[in-house]
Amino acid sequence: NGSVTDSLVVVVESKDEKRGLLIDELLGKDEYVIKNLGSSLEDIQGVAGGAILADGKVGLILDIHGIFSIVSNE
Repeated sequence: NGSVTDSLVVVVESKDEKRGLLIDELLGKDEYVIKNLGSSLEDIQGVAGGAILADGKVGLILDIHGIFSIVSNE
């Protein structure tokens, strides 16, 4: 594991711009209610909020437009 050749690419789109995200594993597709992360974490660019997953853990919801902005500023 850890090799780029063993990874998957997920193509995402935001405002007519497409990019590929390199991921280790795709767990599936589901619907979640997004909750905000509170005032102490609201200014984190690239994170839209959180959701409680089926196993009770909290998963972060990515903000694709925010991630594009981070990459474009480098």
